[in-house]
Amino acid sequence: GGDGAFFTVHPRYRDLVKEHGEPGQGQPKISSIKEQAIVVTIQGGESGKTFTKKVLRTTLVKNIQVMIQRQFKIAPKDQLITWIDPTNQKIVLTEDPTRDLAYFYIKSDCILQVERQ
Repeated sequence: GGDGAFFTVHPRYRDLVKEHGEPGQGQPKISSIKEQAIVVTIQGGESGKTFTKKVLRTTLVKNIQVMIQRQFKIAPKDQLITWIDPTNQKIVLTEDPTRDLAYFYIKSDCILQVERQ
């Protein structure tokens, strides 16, 4: 009985838990700040100039918008921030500025594009 039947019906369960954490735990916990830190390049404005910033994966999009406002003089309400994910999908971060970068699967070395909208 018990657990044996469960694992017979769901043979990949242990592998998935190892990879993604226990179900219902939300985002997997990343143990250290160092593991949370990523480097993103922000490219934008009409100039096309770029700047690189070390941020945490838990940084909210609205906090990135403040950095962009300082660098490119574009008010947050006028910013369109996008990035092209590994599957070549254009992801719009400014649709929900209250989300963190991890929500959008932003990893180190991503290039965020900023346009005035």
